[in-house]
Parts: sequence; structure tokens; C-alpha cells
Amino acid sequence: MKIVILGLSRFGMQFAALALASGHQVALIDRNPAAFNKLPDSFGATPVLGSGIDEDVMRKAGVDRADLFVAATDSDNTNLMAAQVAKVVFNIKRSIARVHDQNNADTFNALGMIETICPTYSAARALEQTLPKG
Repeated sequence: MKIVILGLSRFGMQFAALALASGHQVALIDRNPAAFNKLPDSFGATPVLGSGIDEDVMRKAGVDRADLFVAATDSDNTNLMAAQVAKVVFNIKRSIARVHDQNNADTFNALGMIETICPTYSAARALEQTLPKG
């Protein structure tokens, strides 16, 4: 599977490492050239420097041929916009935005155009489920 990940956040890097370890082809987009310095030389992903909401940058990363786009910057707005561009402009099969605000996740999941994930909520929910019933 070809995967394009926007944002070398901890989440983005961790997901890229897992996807590569599973044998997927990964391209990484980030606008900060120093972000790519965090990657080991043997990382295996294709780095693409630029803004993840720029169609030319997305095309250079291969979004037009990808199976999955994951927007994982530290900005909910950037992630939501980039995931929508990937879906609407490039008609990508699956487009996901990582968000910090569960309200954003609920709103955009209800619209049905893109998927959202909220790791903060998922972690809190997983922890809550370990508690005894009160």
C-alpha cells in the first residue's frame, strides 16, 4: 500500500515507522527541512519538503497515486484542510486527519468525507476502560 503522511510529528513518525515495518511504501511531507534530520539514514520513506496543503507538493509526494493519506501535523486546521484536499482534489481512497479536539473529530466524522482520529480521546477512553465500574 502507498501511504503519504503529512507532518513529522511524533504521531506521524511513529505511524510511518510502523507502516514501513509492515512493508508499505511511505512518503513524508513536512515544511520544516530540519524535521527530516530526525530520521535515521535507513528510515526508508521518501521525504518531500513543502506545505502539505499545496497541491503541487501533494502531487510530488504521490498523493494522486496513494491508497492512504494521513495528515498528522500539530495543527487540527491544517490536518482537516489537507485531508479534504487529498479527498476532493486527488480522490484518494482513504484520507485521515489526526485532531486534538474531539469536537473536530465528531464534526468531520459526521460529514463523512474524511476520517478523523483523536489520539487524546482514544488514550483517555482506553484508560477509562481499565477502571473498575463505579
